[in-house]
Formats: sequence, structure tokens, C-alpha cells
Amino acid sequence: MEINKKIRDTIAEKIAEDIIEEILSWLPVKSLLKFRCVSKSWRSLIGSKRFIKTHLKNSSTTSNLKRHGIITSTYGSYNHKLQYYSLHSLLHKHAIHSIDFNYPYIYPRHSVDIVGSCNGLVCLLINRKKFILWNPSTRKSRKLPDVLDADQSKHEFAFDVEKYGFGFAESDDNCKVLGVLFVMNRRIGVLERVAKLYSLKSNSWKRIETCKTCATFDDSGTFVNGKLYWGRKPFKHHYGFDMDFFDLDNEVYGKIEHPHPQGIVKDTFHTTLGVLGGYLCVLCSLYGVKRDIWVLKQESWSKVFSISYNDCPLQDRFDTKLCTGVNGEIVLSCGSTFIVYNLKDRLYRLHEISYPCDFEEVNTYVESLVSI
Repeated sequence: MEINKKIRDTIAEKIAEDIIEEILSWLPVKSLLKFRCVSKSWRSLIGSKRFIKTHLKNSSTTSNLKRHGIITSTYGSYNHKLQYYSLHSLLHKHAIHSIDFNYPYIYPRHSVDIVGSCNGLVCLLINRKKFILWNPSTRKSRKLPDVLDADQSKHEFAFDVEKYGFGFAESDDNCKVLGVLFVMNRRIGVLERVAKLYSLKSNSWKRIETCKTCATFDDSGTFVNGKLYWGRKPFKHHYGFDMDFFDLDNEVYGKIEHPHPQGIVKDTFHTTLGVLGGYLCVLCSLYGVKRDIWVLKQESWSKVFSISYNDCPLQDRFDTKLCTGVNGEIVLSCGSTFIVYNLKDRLYRLHEISYPCDFEEVNTYVESLVSI
């Protein structure tokens, strides 16, 4: 009888631990950081890799929209800002408020580019030279090693990072950053493009010979399912839009084609890359007529819907971007405006943001405990 009681107590204790873990895995990061002080066992649990992965998975679900947001960058005269907007507020409220992100190594005269956001981590490029990994939820950050080789004297070489991307490689459970540098030898005036890949596990850069995207590509790569994608403007007499990608798992470079909308005239439409439902998508804007959204599934493009200018009179601008899509609604950014468009009812809501400058970059973000 005594043995059976011990077994029952052990089972009851285990069930209680599982229930506590399940409850904690649905809580916001801010609460969990406080709860680490409850006990040693809670601190150990909240810091464990298994719990962090479970919490990230729960936070990423559409039922947890309060953990999701959009990060924007705005550039003004000596004023470079990152702003955060709650996705829940964008979808459910008419009045929205931004939060200033006081990012690491902030300096008013230094530019800041959003390299990408993945698993709750944000990668930033400061002044086109320094990469930063940052978790805004835990306020932890890491300055990456200098991307220029140590044996290349800064007095002899000048460089800027032209193209960049950030994502996660499932194959080795590793965050990676890709940067394409435009390097000039001051002494002899030689110019060269160099592609470098950073691994968080090794905390080092290595040269990638097969990936040297040209200047006609987008600056920032779009990360989807282990790959970074860049769009490129069409060549002469070519009416489609080419795309390059870099596979972070296999570390190989490749090319695919954009969709080819029928009935278009050269230079009358513009494309931007995005992510919709976990798939790569392209927003094709035919000015004054419509905007089509194409999705890439199983290496094939299909048009999923169109937005007529009569249904949603967006301005004829090059900077319209698809931010995200949730529960039959999509969020677009255009200038300093967010537009929420309902695909079923064909109704839209505008959220005007008062800023001296338009959004330069937009990126989705979900809070997490992921460590740097």
C-alpha cells in the first residue's frame, strides 16, 4: 500500500508539473521573465530549450495575435527610427499607437536597416557596416564579428553592405546572416563584390563564392521556409521578373522566375516580395487598375486574389508592401499608412500614421524567449 501511494504521489506530481508547464508556455515573455524568480525549478524550466521552442510555437499561432507585430524603419534628417505596431490593434482597433524601439547601438546619425526577423530575433544593420542580433522581448543583443576579414586593414579597404538577409536553418538548428559587400581597395582602386555568411553557432563569417547578387536586386532578402529570396528588375525585352534565392540549409544559390501576369505592358507594374500563409508571395501592382497577389507552392505560381483600385484605392506608389495575412484579412503598408483589406467583403480600413517620413522597411515580428 505504501508503494502504491508513492507511485500515485509521483504521478500526481508529474501531472502537476506538466500542467504548470503547459500554462506557462502560453504566457507573454514579460510575465515569464518575472516568473523566473519564483523558484529554481521554474527558472530552469523557462530557460530550457524545449520550453523555449514550445513557447515560440504557441506564440506563433494566430490565436495569439497580441504577441505579433510589425516593425518599421523610418528615416529623417539625422533621425533614424524603428517603430513597433501591434498586429492585434491593426486588425481590431481604429486607433493604433506605435512603440519606439530603442535598438542596440542606437546613434542618430547612423542609419539602421532591418535585415530580417525570425523566431523572435531581429537582425539589424547599423550604418551599412555592423550587424546586430537582437531579441526585443528579452532586451538581449549581440554585435556580430566584423564582416570584413581581419587581415584586411580598414585603412586600406572601404566597404558597404549592399544586400542582406537573415533566417533560420532547420538542418543544424542555426541562425544565419547573409551579407553581400561592395569592397574597394583604397590603394589600387579595385572594386569587388564579396558574399559572406554568418553562423550563430560558430560566431564567425565565411565567404560564399556562388552568391554575389547584383545591384539590381532588392536590398533585403525575404525569408521563407529555409530560403532567402531577392527580386530583380526585368532585363530589356524581358517582361517577367527574375528572382534569386539562397538556401540556408544547403548553403547553395539558385534562380527562379517571378509570375508572368498576362496582358501587361513593360514598366507598367511593380512587384514586391512577401510571405502569406507560410509561402513566398509576390504583390504585382498594375497602376490604376489592380494589385494581384501570387503565391509560390510546389515550385508553381498561382494567383490567389486581386484587389481592384475601385475596392481599395491605393496610391500609385512603389513602396506598397504586403505585411501579413490573418483570418481572411491582409495588412498592407503604403507610405506612412497601414491598410487592412478584407478579402471576403472587399472592405478596407486605413490607419494613417503621422510621421515626417514614410516607412522605409516593414517586417513582421513575434515575441519569444529565443536566446542569442
